[in-house]
Amino acid sequence: NDPFRSHENPQDRALYRERLEQVYRSMAEATAEWVDRESVLVFPPKNGGIFVEEVFRTVGLGTHFFDYRMSRVQDNAGGLTVGVNLGKVNPRISDYRTFVFADDCIASDISAHATLMIIQEQLREAGINTSDARTLITVSAASQRGLESLTSPAVQKHFGFSELSAVVGILVFKMDNHFYLRHPDDRFVVGDMGNWTKSPKPTTDTNPR
Repeated sequence: NDPFRSHENPQDRALYRERLEQVYRSMAEATAEWVDRESVLVFPPKNGGIFVEEVFRTVGLGTHFFDYRMSRVQDNAGGLTVGVNLGKVNPRISDYRTFVFADDCIASDISAHATLMIIQEQLREAGINTSDARTLITVSAASQRGLESLTSPAVQKHFGFSELSAVVGILVFKMDNHFYLRHPDDRFVVGDMGNWTKSPKPTTDTNPR
C-alpha cells in the first residue's frame, strides 16, 4: 500500500510478493496444523489464489488443489453475484471430507460463500451428509463484516459442516464502494492484490503472431 510504489514496476511487485509470501506461509502452516495429516482439497480461486497456491505447495501439505476461477459481477439492481469457471480436470469433491478455501483476501464474502455452495452441492449429489465434512477459510486480510457473515450461526446451520473455521492474517474494518479494504485513515490495506501478485518475471510469448 506504499503510494510511491507501483504494481507496474516488476521490482515493486517482487518486494510485495516477498512480504506477502511470509503471510501466506504462516497461513499454510496454520492450515497444515488444522488438517492434521488428513487428505485435504484446497480451493484457491483464480486470480487471487494463484500466488496462494504457489506458496501452499512449498509447505508440503500433500494437498490437492481445485482449479477454478471466480469473478464478482454487479447485477442491474446494484447487487453482487459471482461467475464461476471450472478447470477441465479437477479432483472429485466427494472423495474428500476436509476442505480449505484459501484466497488472497475477503472483501465481500461472495467468493467464499459460492465455494462453500459448490462443496455442499457436490457432497449432497454424492449422497454424503455435509456434517461429515469440515471446512477452513484462510486469507491474508478479511473484512470483519464478511468474516462474521461466513462464520455466523446462520451460515453454519445452512451448510451443515461439522466445523467451519477461519485463519486470517488481519481483520479490516473499512471497505470502500469498490470493495477495496481500507485502514481507518483511508490507506489501502493490501491494494489491488490481483495486480500486485503477478509474477515479476517477464513472460515469453511462445506463439508470436
